[in-house]
Amino acid sequence: MEIRMFRKSFFQIILLALPGFLLAAFLMCMFCIYVFMYDWSWYTGMLFGTIISTTDPGAVWGLLKDTGETWLEVSGVFPLIAMSIIVSAARPTLSPDVETHIKRFWQVLSYIANTLVFVLVGWIITQNAVQHSEIHDWFMVLAIYCLSFVMR
Repeated sequence: MEIRMFRKSFFQIILLALPGFLLAAFLMCMFCIYVFMYDWSWYTGMLFGTIISTTDPGAVWGLLKDTGETWLEVSGVFPLIAMSIIVSAARPTLSPDVETHIKRFWQVLSYIANTLVFVLVGWIITQNAVQHSEIHDWFMVLAIYCLSFVMR
């Protein structure tokens, strides 16, 4: 996005998006505090409300994806070093076409590794959550889903 366009639209963005987001976060917070049986504090409810009440789930997913890729790049020191050694050793002999294919290969490999990390984290969380959840918890998840869908 161009910075000039952003500056021009900034007031409209704040005027339209911020009140809607704050209202949705507040309503979700109130729902969580007064309906959940977990004795959540105001801060916990508001934190949960702001996470759940995002107005653009696609943007949040993109942010999480970028954060996950950044984490993957930071945590994957060995593959990064190995790739750097291979690419730097072969760089003078690579044609632009081969370099494009190598770059694409590492992008696909990064996507697969990123997906694997999210799947494993989801699986581990699900295994632990399912063992300690009750039927009431699943009704709460459904209620939160429906409420967030209506608020969006």
